[in-house]
Amino acid sequence: MNRRKRCAVCLDTKPVNAFYRVKSNADGYMGKCKECRKAQSRENYELKREVIAAERSKRLRDDPAYREQHYARIREWRRTDRGKAVMRESRKAWEVVHAEQWERIKRDNWRRQSAKRTQRRAQQRQQVST
Repeated sequence: MNRRKRCAVCLDTKPVNAFYRVKSNADGYMGKCKECRKAQSRENYELKREVIAAERSKRLRDDPAYREQHYARIREWRRTDRGKAVMRESRKAWEVVHAEQWERIKRDNWRRQSAKRTQRRAQQRQQVST
């Protein structure tokens, strides 16, 4: 049984598996196909992006329990393989865009580590001589 349905937005006739299930509708499927529904969701998100971001920022600022839960979720995600890969790619992209700043950071870190090594060796020599 190859049932088909017509999308109310694009007006294409598609197989019913191209539509989301909605038990409350008479035929059991949404009137818009999955593609049109996703496009509509993306469009609505783009229109409301600033409002959504402002609401999230306000809630993070004002609700300590939500803030802790939010950052715990982020920490957990960063521990996953996908999170690690995304963070690694993000860092690499930042390094390319900010090449001069990245070189300065690496140089400063090397100097700092070198100074710590020198200090540690001096302490070790002092302990040996006493």
